[in-house]
Amino acid sequence: MDVVTPQTLAVTTALLHQAFQQQAVTTERLQTMGEYLWQISRPLLLANHTPNQQIIGLNTQAYPSLYWELLHHPRLGFVAQHPDYTLYHQWVSTQIPPKHPLPLRILLFTIQLEKDVQSSLEVETEQQRIYTVLQPFIQQGIVQLQLPDDGRFSTLAQLLAQPWHLVILSGHAILTETADTQFLFEANTLTARKDIENPDAIEIVPAQQLLDVLKNATIECLVLATCHSASLAATLHPFIPHVIGMRDKVLDRASHIFLQVFCSCLLQVARVDMAVQKARIAMAQPLLTSSETWSNAHCKPIADPSCGQWSLPTLYSQNPLRPLLAPTTSAISLSVQTVTTPVLPFLIGRRQALRELMDLLQQQHHVWLTGTTGAGKTTIAQRLIWQLQQQGYVIITQLSTLPSHVTVPTLLYLDDLKRETLSIEQQQQINALPCACLLVSRRFFDSELISHHYPLSSPSFLDFSRYCRYLRLPHTSVQLRLIYHGLQGNFAAVQLFQNLPPTNNREQFQQQLQMAKRFLRGRGI
Repeated sequence: MDVVTPQTLAVTTALLHQAFQQQAVTTERLQTMGEYLWQISRPLLLANHTPNQQIIGLNTQAYPSLYWELLHHPRLGFVAQHPDYTLYHQWVSTQIPPKHPLPLRILLFTIQLEKDVQSSLEVETEQQRIYTVLQPFIQQGIVQLQLPDDGRFSTLAQLLAQPWHLVILSGHAILTETADTQFLFEANTLTARKDIENPDAIEIVPAQQLLDVLKNATIECLVLATCHSASLAATLHPFIPHVIGMRDKVLDRASHIFLQVFCSCLLQVARVDMAVQKARIAMAQPLLTSSETWSNAHCKPIADPSCGQWSLPTLYSQNPLRPLLAPTTSAISLSVQTVTTPVLPFLIGRRQALRELMDLLQQQHHVWLTGTTGAGKTTIAQRLIWQLQQQGYVIITQLSTLPSHVTVPTLLYLDDLKRETLSIEQQQQINALPCACLLVSRRFFDSELISHHYPLSSPSFLDFSRYCRYLRLPHTSVQLRLIYHGLQGNFAAVQLFQNLPPTNNREQFQQQLQMAKRFLRGRGI
C-alpha cells in the first residue's frame, strides 16, 4: 500500500466529493479512501475506546472534512459497515445525564420545495415510514410525535422553544461556490412561479443562522437529514449530546432508509451509536423494490447511484453511552397511560393549504372548506385533525356532544355539510362557539354561519405529478400535462389510469382521457 501524503489525501478527497456530486461513486474509490484514512487514524483513536471494546471513537478535529466513515481496516473491512462495531466522532466529552424522562418527544420537521417532481423530496413517504415505526410506541404512550406539514424556518424556531429528545430535520441544503452550506426552507409566501431561481419560493438560511437557533435549543439527539450537513453537525457537537449530519449529497431514498432503521433501533437498543451503525448497514442494501428502477430528470434509466451512501451519516457524540431518557425512565414507563391515536392520513402535497388552514384553526377561527369531489378536501381535513390531536385538541364531530363549557383546546368538525343539514338554531349555536370549527362541503351556500370561506383550488401540477408518481403511472411528462389540464388536477379521476394500459398512441390516449372526463361528469364535477 502506498504511504499516504497530505497531497494524496487532498486529491483523493476532492475526487470522491466530485463522484458523490455526480453520483458516480465506485467501491474501489471508497476502499482507497478508507485505506488512506486507516494509515492516519491511529493517533486519533480515543484512549478510552479501543477496538477491543467494539466502540471506535475518533477525535477528528484536525481533519474535519475527511470521509472518516470509510475507515477501512485491513482485516475487518469498512468499520462503519461492521455489525460488531460502532464508529463516532468526539471532540467534546461530557458525563452529564439526560434531564427529561418519558414520554420520548420526537419532532420530524420536513421541508418540501416547490421546484420540480424529479428533485422534490418524498416527504409524505418519509413521514409515513417513521410514523409506522413509532406508532406502537405512540399507542403505549412512550412516544409523542410531531410532524408538522409546515417547512418554514420561523415554524422550526417556534417548535424548538420546546424540549425534545429527538429532532429530525429533513430537507434541502446546497453548497455555495465558497463551500459554505445553505439550508433551504419553505417561504412564508408561495407564488405562482415555482422554481429555485424565484427568491419568493424558498427561504435561504445560512448555516450560521440555523446554528444560532439549534445550539440554544434543548435537544438530546439531532439528525440533520440534508445534504452537506456534517460540518454543521460538527459545529453543534459542543451544544447537543448527539448530532448526526450527512457528509455529502445524500439520496432521498437512502435518507428514508437511514431514518426508518435509526428510529426503530433507537427505541429498541437505546444507544445512538448502535442505531446509527445498524442504519448505515441498512443503507448498503438495495434501496429500490424489484419493480423500481433509477432514472434521471428525463425519466431515462441510469446506473445505480446509491454506492457509498451508507458512509454519509456522521455521528458526533459527547458520550455514546448516554441514553436519550432520564435515568428514572424505567419507573415512569410502568405508569405510562395507553393512548388511542388515529392512523396518520396519507396526503401528497397541499402543504400551503394545510399551513394556511392550520394557522386559521389555531387562532380559533371557524373555517368552511369547500372543493369538488376528488380535490382532496376530506383528506386535508383528516390530516388537520390528526395534527391538532397531536397538539392536545379534543375533536367533536356532532353538535349534540358539544360540552356546555370548553375548557381545553377543541375543534368541531362537520363533514359533508349540506343546506338542509343544519337548522337556523344549530347554525347560531356554531357561531357562538368559542373554539375552532372546521366545516367541509362540496359547495358554499347561503346560511347564517359566520365563517372564513376557504375554497380549495386545483392542486399544483407538481403535487399532481408527485401523486401520479406515487401511483406509479408510466405516462410521459407531456401526457401528465394533458391529464392534469383535462381533469383539472382531480385526484379521484386520475386513479382510473391505474387500470388502463399505458399507450404512446395519441388516439388511444385521447380515448382514455375522454373516458376519465366522462367519469367526472357522471359524478357531477
